[in-house]
Amino acid sequence: MTAPLDSLAERVDGYLLRLGVDGDVTPDGFWSLRFGSTVVLVSTFEDDGRTYVRIASIVLIGAQTT
Repeated sequence: MTAPLDSLAERVDGYLLRLGVDGDVTPDGFWSLRFGSTVVLVSTFEDDGRTYVRIASIVLIGAQTT
């Protein structure tokens, strides 16, 4: 990782800690967060000298448990 990405990763860790969220970092560098049956992935990346945070989750509409 570059220095800006390391700094951003520390900020993400700090935000998660303040929110009381226990996020496991995967070997690929993603934070994997669980909220009930929902999984949220958080990642950081750099593009053209700027750093970004990507938050992704699969959302189901109309799903029924059986």
